[in-house]
Amino acid sequence: MLALASVQANPVTDVIAPGAKVVAVDAIVRLPALGAREYAAAKVMAETMADEVDGYSQGDMRDMGARAGESLKITLMPDHIRIEFGALPAEADTAISYVGHILKNSRFPEDSIAKAEAEIPFRKKSLWATAIQPVKFDFRRVRREDVLDMYHRICRPENVWLCVGGPIDARDAENAWSAVLADWTVTKPPRLPANPTPLGEASDVPGRETMVELRGSSFPGNDPAMPTKLLALIGLGCGKGAAMFQTLRETEGWSYRQEAFLWPTPEGFEPRLIMASGDKTAPDDLAKGMRDQLILAVKNWDASDLARAEGMAQGIFERGFAMSPLYFNSSWPISGSLEDETFLAGYWTMKTGSPWNASRMLGEMALVSLSDFKDAAMEILTDSKAHVLPARG
Repeated sequence: MLALASVQANPVTDVIAPGAKVVAVDAIVRLPALGAREYAAAKVMAETMADEVDGYSQGDMRDMGARAGESLKITLMPDHIRIEFGALPAEADTAISYVGHILKNSRFPEDSIAKAEAEIPFRKKSLWATAIQPVKFDFRRVRREDVLDMYHRICRPENVWLCVGGPIDARDAENAWSAVLADWTVTKPPRLPANPTPLGEASDVPGRETMVELRGSSFPGNDPAMPTKLLALIGLGCGKGAAMFQTLRETEGWSYRQEAFLWPTPEGFEPRLIMASGDKTAPDDLAKGMRDQLILAVKNWDASDLARAEGMAQGIFERGFAMSPLYFNSSWPISGSLEDETFLAGYWTMKTGSPWNASRMLGEMALVSLSDFKDAAMEILTDSKAHVLPARG
C-alpha cells in the first residue's frame, strides 16, 4: 500500500458568498485520456459510487441535502468527474466529509453496477445533448473489478480538487478537508493501460434536424492566448449579433439553433461550433458552406464586432447572461449559480493553474486588438474538422 505522504493534495478553493443560504461542495476528479473500455468503466463508476459508502448511508445524504433543498449529483465529462452537493451552512463540514467518503470508501455493489449497465444505453438524449456528447458506451467487457480499478487509480488526493462556496469560513473548510485526507491511503499507481481503443460515437441524432459541427484544434488550458480565443468564440457564436446567428440563420436560413463554445478535453480545451439544420442540402455540403460563410463573415469584421464581443463577455461573466461559451456541464453552459461558480473556481484551477477570475479575464480581453480577434477566429475555422450527425427522422 502506498503511503499518503508520497502524494501531494491540492488546496481547497473557496468562493465566499456571505448572503447565500446554502453551501456548495464540489469535488473534481481529473481524468486522463481514456479509451472506450476505460471511459465506460468511468461512466459506471460515476453512476454507482454513491450507492453504498462506508461511513454514511444514502438516507443520511438525502436528508442532509433535503434540509438545504439540494441533492447529490455526479457527472462524467471528458476530462473529469464532478461530485456536486449542497448543504446548510451549519452542516458544511459534514457535507465535505461525506464527499470525501465517496472518494475513498465507495463499495460498488454488484447489483448497482449491473443496474447501471442495463439502464444507461436506453436513456433518451435530446438532439442537442447527443451532438454535444455523441459517445456510445459499450459495457460488454466492463466488470466490477474494472470499475474498482478505475476508482482506485483516479480517486487520489493529488488528483482531486475540492471547492466550497457560500457563507463559509475558509479555515473550517480546509480543516474539514484535512480530516478527509488524514486517513486516505492509495493502493494503485496513477496509470492506465496504454494504447486505449478510441471511443465509439453515435452515427445519427433523433429528430429531423442534422447536426453540423466544426471542431477546432485542442489547446492547453494555460495557453496565453486564452482570452483572445474565448473572445473570438463569443464573436462567432454567442448571441443574436454573433456571426453564426447572422450568417447561418438570418442570411442563409440553414439553422434554427447555433452556438460556439469551449469544450473540455483531457489535453485542455477545444473550440466547437454547432448548428442544428433542417435544410435539405447534403450534410457535407452544409459543413463546407458553414465554414466558407463564417470565414467570409470574419474577414468583414470591424471594430463594432470586437466591441460587441467584449460587451457580450462582460454580460456573460459579470451579469450572468445565459449564453456562456464555457460548456463545462454535460450539455449546457456554466451558469451564474453559486453551485456553478464554485465548481468553476476549482475547475479552472485544475485546468489552468489559477482560479477563475472574471475581472482579470475581462481586463485581458479589453487588450485584444481587432487583428488578433479576427486572426483567432480565422484560426478556429481554418483548423477545424467537420463532424456531421444526420437526422434519424
